[in-house]
Amino acid sequence: MLRLDSAATLFQNSGGTGAVSSVSDPVGYATDLSGNGNHFTQTTAGNRLAWNGTGCDFDGTGDSLTRAALDLSGATHLYKVFAGQKTTGNNNAAVIYHSSSPPLTDGAFSLVANGGSVVNFQYTARGTTPSAQARIAQESDAMASSVSYWNLTVGVDIPTQLDAWHNGVAQTVPNGAATGIGPLTTQNHFIGSIGSIHFAGKGRRYAVLATNSALTAPQLATLIAWAEEGRA
Repeated sequence: MLRLDSAATLFQNSGGTGAVSSVSDPVGYATDLSGNGNHFTQTTAGNRLAWNGTGCDFDGTGDSLTRAALDLSGATHLYKVFAGQKTTGNNNAAVIYHSSSPPLTDGAFSLVANGGSVVNFQYTARGTTPSAQARIAQESDAMASSVSYWNLTVGVDIPTQLDAWHNGVAQTVPNGAATGIGPLTTQNHFIGSIGSIHFAGKGRRYAVLATNSALTAPQLATLIAWAEEGRA
């Protein structure tokens, strides 16, 4: 659970030193507020985010925060939250990505913003072939004025467990591949960019929650409210 809209939880250096206080300060460390110690860092100075006073800017060419060996193994449900803004341009922006190159039998989950011919945000859950994908087609998402959040729920069977919310409103999402997904595993986790896929925009709040059961209605309401607070 990261608050990129709170300078007090951010540091300039990947080791957690150097206060972030002024606009354009680099951000190389984001504190995990869950208490689990899953802090996200960036060791390469040129790929660090920039504090903008109310959140962090991603330059669309390599800015990212990563967490090695984030263990989601054994969980049956995965909730991902992004609160921020995607600006125009930059095809296939990796907002949140779990796993880099896992075997086809392992689960890989991503929230990808497409700024090219398909203007939407896409949830991808990979495991068995073919990949299971679902898209939320929000025509305004790629515009500079768009400020939104997304929440992804994935269980053991994509067609029955994929749910999403866009700005607090439940969305009808096309089912993914009926072949299901592979199990969640211990993999690297990326926010912003991975390889040649980059995110251009502003980040404010991120959360990844892996559970063995679906959230209750009050728990889900709390998660949605937390994400709503991150909307600029």
